[in-house]
Amino acid sequence: MAVETAAADAPPRAGPLNSFSFFLAGGMRVVAVSWLMLDLTDSPRLVGVALFAQGIPLALFSLPAGVWADRLDRRLLLLVSQVATLLLTAVLAVLILADAISPWAVFGLVFLIGSAMALGQPSRQALVPALVSPDRLMNAIVLSSMVQNLSFIIGPAVAGGLLALVGSGWTFVAQVAVLAAGLPWLLALRAPASERPAAARVSVMKELGEGLRHIADSPFIRALFVVTAVSGVFFVGNFQALLPVFSRDVLEVGETGLGVLSASFGLGMLSGSLFIASRANFARKGEVLLISLLVGSGVFLVFAASRWYLVSIATMIGWGFGAAFFMNLTITLIQSHTPNRLMGRVMSVQALAFFGMSPLGNLEAGFLAEAIGAPWTAVVGACVVGLMCVYFLLRQPELRRAT
Repeated sequence: MAVETAAADAPPRAGPLNSFSFFLAGGMRVVAVSWLMLDLTDSPRLVGVALFAQGIPLALFSLPAGVWADRLDRRLLLLVSQVATLLLTAVLAVLILADAISPWAVFGLVFLIGSAMALGQPSRQALVPALVSPDRLMNAIVLSSMVQNLSFIIGPAVAGGLLALVGSGWTFVAQVAVLAAGLPWLLALRAPASERPAAARVSVMKELGEGLRHIADSPFIRALFVVTAVSGVFFVGNFQALLPVFSRDVLEVGETGLGVLSASFGLGMLSGSLFIASRANFARKGEVLLISLLVGSGVFLVFAASRWYLVSIATMIGWGFGAAFFMNLTITLIQSHTPNRLMGRVMSVQALAFFGMSPLGNLEAGFLAEAIGAPWTAVVGACVVGLMCVYFLLRQPELRRAT
């Protein structure tokens, strides 16, 4: 009843519009931080370190944030997360405009921004199944994914254009404005209260253990988390760290080209999400998920070999199309087999496995790109993910048959 009341009271557009502003700023930030570090240091290795500093808080804090998402007002956690992200981004913008920025200041501030984001990530994901009926879950997840995808199309493109026109400082000022614009929609959102009364709660570690036991008791969810972690390191982490290097040094298309390549990936994800939504429900989601990753490995190999900008744009669109299957089906499989009272904790582990592992990929890709070059680093990542998919398709029937 609490879920129904919350859903009825909430303005229907509040959640998606707030998410759009939050992820729009995030899409701008990845491009802006990458280019800022490349401009400050001329080092792919330090680009990887900066992205690692921004992403590693998800690995450090997502598990306790998941417990809080099941204990506290999820809207309050999202509000604190977004306001803190806004203020820290403003500090970064001021330092850049005052010409007082240094690599160490970037490392410290992006770490704090990542920490603020980690606080709200499990709550944002856990709200979706709490507001819709089980038979509409996949469509709701696809809608949420499309909001992210649209922001990942617009955000990088806008960031690339702003970097070329007005520089890094004003690009971060624009992110502050985007985050501020999303706050009224967050204030209008009414999130369902925790289903667990305060008197029934136990220690944080025991509650976390309950969520981990749920994962351990499901063979296909365990396997799915392994696939998610490997993809987070060798696909997402490599993509984020390598794209600015490809744009500047391999394809020689500069800031604007970087924004277009990032936006092309988002366009592919949006197209893939629309395709999934048009198909409604379908069986053997686990098998489709693995095949999409395997095809994505081949597409990433083409991107690694390409020296033509239009071919690289086409591969980014194709790669994003396949990534939409991976992202949507992963979350659907997890959430459709998890009770709402555990949702925050389980989704915090999913955030750890994917977003929390991608910083390791940022670090790996940055160091490896400086040693053997960006193209060969991309080849390594594609081969690792491809071999993993073959293994799970052949040896893990629980995941392959999951639906």
